Amino acid sequence: MFFNTADVQAKQAFLKVNPPLRTEENRQRLLDAFKRGEIDFLATDHAPHTQEEKSLDFSVAPAGVPNLDTYGNFVSWLIVRCDVHPELISRLCAYNPAAFLGLNDRGRIEVGKRANLTVLDMHKSVKIRGERLYTKCGWSPFEGYEFPGSVRHTIFNGVILSEYDELTGFEHKK
Repeated sequence: MFFNTADVQAKQAFLKVNPPLRTEENRQRLLDAFKRGEIDFLATDHAPHTQEEKSLDFSVAPAGVPNLDTYGNFVSWLIVRCDVHPELISRLCAYNPAAFLGLNDRGRIEVGKRANLTVLDMHKSVKIRGERLYTKCGWSPFEGYEFPGSVRHTIFNGVILSEYDELTGFEHKK
C-alpha cells in the first residue's frame, strides 16, 4: 500500500516481494479497498534478508523485506496521510486476527483480555534510519522516509516493554 512499480525501478531487488508490487493505480485501488474495510487483516512481511542478498541480480535475489521495526510508523502514515480511521486499524490489526485464530483472550481492550498493544504518538514524526532499527539485517525499505507518528509504547501482557526507542521491560540475563 506504500510502494509501487516505480519504486521497484529505483530500489531494484530491495523491493522484490511476493506478490510483486504493482502500478500506482493498483496501489491506490488496494488502499481504497483497505479504507472501505474490504480487507480483513493488516499484516507485515518480515523477511530480514541482508543488504548483500538484496543487492544480487533481481532474478536471484530473495523476495521479502524487513518491516517489523517500521510497522507502527506505517500505521501512523495510514491514519494521518491516508485518513484511515484508528478503529479500522484496531479491527484489522488486533480483533480480526485474534478472532480468526480463535484467541478469545486478546484482540480488544477489555477487562480480562491480554494487555498486548502498541501505543502510537501521532505528534512525534520519525525518519527511518537503519542504525535505529532492531532487525538483525539493519536496513529498511523505508530508509529516509519520514512518517507522521512513532511507537510510544509496546505493551505485552500488561508490561511496558518500550518507550519510544528505548527498551524498558526486558530483563538482561547473564
